[in-house]
Amino acid sequence: MTVNTSGIGYLFLVRLREHLTEHLQTNVDVDDPTIAKVVKIGLFQDDPTRQNIYIAIQGGDHEDPTESDGIITGYRMQKDLGIDFPWAREIGGGQLWRRKVSIAIGCYFIQQNFSEEEATKQAYIALARLLSAIENVDISGLVDDFGERVVEVFCHGNTFFESGGPPTSYIFRGKVMVSYLSSRP
Repeated sequence: MTVNTSGIGYLFLVRLREHLTEHLQTNVDVDDPTIAKVVKIGLFQDDPTRQNIYIAIQGGDHEDPTESDGIITGYRMQKDLGIDFPWAREIGGGQLWRRKVSIAIGCYFIQQNFSEEEATKQAYIALARLLSAIENVDISGLVDDFGERVVEVFCHGNTFFESGGPPTSYIFRGKVMVSYLSSRP
């Protein structure tokens, strides 16, 4: 007998992908140089020179596997979010967990012939659109088959840097760190 179940981690990734697709692709003019060509769950494994702006969403952080999901009472978890959670566990059951997501962003301005300044401007527009969209994802009703539900989403950090260059082939890459609180029964 096969039982189909969904875990909160997968459900959140799907909801985030749908939301980011809407805000970084669907609602962006096709001629806008900052439109995301790819928004996907998992590592980006395509040719970035053809899919010049990509967003790749994954649970956790494969570059830093020591950063794990966990109950919110951990000192670093509270420090990163800047919130004190004295009620992270309830007598009789229930607890708050911090779950982590990393989002890779790549802006490969190879064929656009942008100057360095214009490439920088366009890359930071793409990053700003991503950061804004994350903060506005709708989590209402996001509950898995085990009763775990998403409570709050935090975009709590990013890194973004130029890694390619002159004369007109500029590359910007980075990562956005997202955490969401979930309530486990």
